[in-house]
Amino acid sequence: RVVVSQEPVAGQHVRPRGEDARAGDVLAPAGALLTPALLALARSAGCAEVEVLARTRVAVVSTGSELTEPGVTPGAAGIHESNSAMVAALAAESGCEVTRVRTCSDDAAELESLLGELDAAADVDLVLTTGGVSQGAFEVVKQVCGPLPTFTFSHLAMQPGGPQGLGRLVYTPVVCLPGTPVGAFVSFAVLVRPALDVLHGLPPRGAKRAAYVGPTRRTRVGKVQFLTAVHTPEGAVSPARGHHLSALAAANALIEVPERVDRLVEGDVVAVHLL
Repeated sequence: RVVVSQEPVAGQHVRPRGEDARAGDVLAPAGALLTPALLALARSAGCAEVEVLARTRVAVVSTGSELTEPGVTPGAAGIHESNSAMVAALAAESGCEVTRVRTCSDDAAELESLLGELDAAADVDLVLTTGGVSQGAFEVVKQVCGPLPTFTFSHLAMQPGGPQGLGRLVYTPVVCLPGTPVGAFVSFAVLVRPALDVLHGLPPRGAKRAAYVGPTRRTRVGKVQFLTAVHTPEGAVSPARGHHLSALAAANALIEVPERVDRLVEGDVVAVHLL
């Protein structure tokens, strides 16, 4: 036996047609990120297909004869290779599909052959290289790509990440990042990620303003500096603890210091790029 002790209300526990979305409603504006929730909304409205921008398919090439693969003990002149994994992760985090990750020596013929292979690959839309673009006598990326009329190499007035290269092989664009890990990271965050956002139809990521908290820090006049930092929910930003990669690993933001500023003092309002 069932006893109903309450009077039902008309329409109670009934979902009317069009409650979630009516015919003709805009479910998402152009350029919106296709999230799992938006996908469910589209499917629930009967949308079998949606037009999207394709992920950029990226190949990452880390250069340097001193680099050793994971699991291999470096010799007296070697170092553990870290750039390729870092840049590949940054690209994936930016919405790309990473299709190739390679390490190449400083042999020009080897790099030329590898770039030719990537240029002809159907699953590569963009090549990101690290290393071989500085001022040394044998910078392999500059050696191979510098003579091509479609490439430009320059030293930007920024620190870290001054040495940069940009160009195109026969078919495929190439961005040449510096070889220092922090320089490659900052270059990607400041120069590459905004371009990828445009390709993927995402809105620009503007800098935030925050109050600097920490010891007085002298900065280099004449270059825009990007300092690894920790941004708090309260709107303050402090230098990240550590040096080089340990500070980068502890950071969640970059402080942008204009080229005419020679020091940061506690209380200064600074531009902050969240990572």
